[in-house]
Amino acid sequence: MRDATIVVFDNLKQTLTIAGESLAAVNRCEWEMNHGPELFALSAPDPRAAPEYVDVSVDDETYMARVRRAKSTSSPATSFRS
Repeated sequence: MRDATIVVFDNLKQTLTIAGESLAAVNRCEWEMNHGPELFALSAPDPRAAPEYVDVSVDDETYMARVRRAKSTSSPATSFRS
């Protein structure tokens, strides 16, 4: 990617940060965001809803075996504790 202008949205703080190659790029990005097409709010998804279809590629037993193997081979400096 070349000459990219990046926008980072912080949902918790309700802020955004624009980073670009130059001040002109940042200003252009800000202008485009303020003068673009009107966007309408999205409704929040239903937290109780379930997906129509779920494709499980690993069963629970296989997953837990992999977790145990990863925990037994990781060094103390890189292991995580919950």
